[in-house]
Amino acid sequence: MTRTDFFGLWDQLLSEGTNTVTIDEVESRTGATRNAVYLGVKYAMDRKRLFSPARGLYVVVPAEYRSIGFVPATHFIDPMMNHLAIDYYLGLATAAGWWGSSHHASQEFQVIVNGRLPDRTIGKVRLRFISRARLDDKAIRRVAGPRTMLNVSAPNLTAVDLAANPAHVGGLSNVATILAELPDLDGPRIATLAKHRTRADARRLGWLLSLVRHDVNLRALMNVADPHHGQPTLLASNKPRTGQVDNDWNVLVNTNVEPDL
Repeated sequence: MTRTDFFGLWDQLLSEGTNTVTIDEVESRTGATRNAVYLGVKYAMDRKRLFSPARGLYVVVPAEYRSIGFVPATHFIDPMMNHLAIDYYLGLATAAGWWGSSHHASQEFQVIVNGRLPDRTIGKVRLRFISRARLDDKAIRRVAGPRTMLNVSAPNLTAVDLAANPAHVGGLSNVATILAELPDLDGPRIATLAKHRTRADARRLGWLLSLVRHDVNLRALMNVADPHHGQPTLLASNKPRTGQVDNDWNVLVNTNVEPDL
């Protein structure tokens, strides 16, 4: 089999609705030697017919993307994470965009994972992996993406993650803006998820939601935040301990939060 002959396999995979393949699968489907497979794969990669987001996994590039040689991360993130045997979900600004928030268009594709995985850049796609020891499985939705199914944090989990990781979305003002736009927020469900985070995270989330979401019942979240005990929580953990204390949430408001509403 010649290197050019492999192109028929890439087209066949796309016609079958599959856009990823491993070296072992190429060898099995073609009957070619391992050396010939490697040569065929390299030939295809050099001509922007394939790219590799993880060792041993290759993504087939359809005709409409061959001028740039890669596809959006939503086309391959699910098979990539399955290949790496790492649980994941799309989170933070990436998830918020999925649910309709348009104010903060992140330059990163943000993925929450239950292991350690280095960030990587593929073409213009920057994959940012944020590690958590425990994923809230019941708050992750399985949705249909452009080429494969995807795991995406539900709006309630997205809200909890945003308050805990403001630096990943450009700061607290951007968090407040996104929170104002997230659909279907449920106060009791948010409180249940917040129990698995720090009390400081719950307090910040409560303060932010009280600023932009008067439609969400925050009574249960306030019980989790337990504002009547302990020292005030810094609203911005990386700024000086100066400002006024919000007694409702026991939050020291040490920065200005200006949502773009």
